[in-house]
Amino acid sequence: LGPFSNFLVALGLRVSLCHSTPVEMAYASNDLQWLLLRKHTSFIVKRDGALFTSEPNNLTQKNTYKYSGLANAGVVGIETDSNGHVVVTRRKAKAGRKISGGNAALRIQKTGDFRRVARNVKSNARASRRPDLNQAALARWTRISQSIKNAKKAEASSTDMVVTE
Repeated sequence: LGPFSNFLVALGLRVSLCHSTPVEMAYASNDLQWLLLRKHTSFIVKRDGALFTSEPNNLTQKNTYKYSGLANAGVVGIETDSNGHVVVTRRKAKAGRKISGGNAALRIQKTGDFRRVARNVKSNARASRRPDLNQAALARWTRISQSIKNAKKAEASSTDMVVTE
């Protein structure tokens, strides 16, 4: 299997030769996950000598342990869906090892009231047991809100331009 698989076996993780069979693996700590993922993940984007990431649930898109949505147990993510609704997802820190039950998603359909959505974002960041993500979550919501307003303005201006001949 190679030296990397020997390393995983030494850590107590089971490795399978066949990809189609389910593999039972031991849980690794968040620190170990970050050491394995920080330079070797498909989400890394290099721009102008800086490392960014496009991983889900990363509020700032920085490739750091604090904001990582893959290596941390308690994470918060804010995104928009195809209908323009805001989706706030969170994973609790204590339920990080469970397959289900620790994940929660909140779909906010009315995004016109900035303060109401900000209050929901803040409460979800608090519920994920990561109070250090409050500022980043609110900053992300501010950027998303501005992009929604700009998209609505652009759509309104494009429908106002009617070509008559």
